[in-house]
Amino acid sequence: MNSAELVREAWLEATAEYDSIPFFSAIANGNFTANHYAMLLREIYHNTHENPEAFARMTGLLRGDQRKLNKKILRHSWQESGHDQMALDDLARLGYDPGAARDGRALWATEAFTAFTSFQMERRNPLAFLGYVYHLENVATSWGPKLGRCLHSLGIRPEAMSFLMEHSEADITHVKFNEEYFRELVTQEKDLEDVLYGLRGAVRLYSLMLQSVIDAVDQGWPEWRALDGTFRKTAVPTCP
Repeated sequence: MNSAELVREAWLEATAEYDSIPFFSAIANGNFTANHYAMLLREIYHNTHENPEAFARMTGLLRGDQRKLNKKILRHSWQESGHDQMALDDLARLGYDPGAARDGRALWATEAFTAFTSFQMERRNPLAFLGYVYHLENVATSWGPKLGRCLHSLGIRPEAMSFLMEHSEADITHVKFNEEYFRELVTQEKDLEDVLYGLRGAVRLYSLMLQSVIDAVDQGWPEWRALDGTFRKTAVPTCP
């Protein structure tokens, strides 16, 4: 198998239990609410806010022939720009003050998820960033439609799901970008090991971020209370 196929196989293995983690179980069992969605958007903002610059940092850390795809990677970075604002716009359409998300600190799990990738890229191997990106793009296309159906059943309007809808569709193309990155750039065994390490770490830390979204709402963490205090409506439906 080539490196793209090996990464795909590793991702499928690493995410094999995702359907049973609390976040996706809540969706499947009808326990996911609009509150959870709002908190998810808050954390999506904090994570995606860093991604375009991270793409650019990666290209600056590549050396020699590794830079042959820099133009495509930077174009990919440009396509990711503004997605943090999409999450804030969705929050506003749900009835929350987006400033409460923008001005607050990310949950610790979100910070750990984002920081892990930056550390791997800057201190270990810049190509490790590709494992993180691959996970995010595949999560969007694999689980995004399930979340979308749940949100639709909650009565959430499509205009409040712009981030989700964009990534459920556009990331199909981005996955193909990632596969090309792997085939062209990950040609050494050590690089493949570093990509897989970054991938597996991203899978695990992302699941912790999703867990923290559920816990923040259900346990009334300060970050959720600050956001909830800006809500302009009262009804909080759950998935039927």
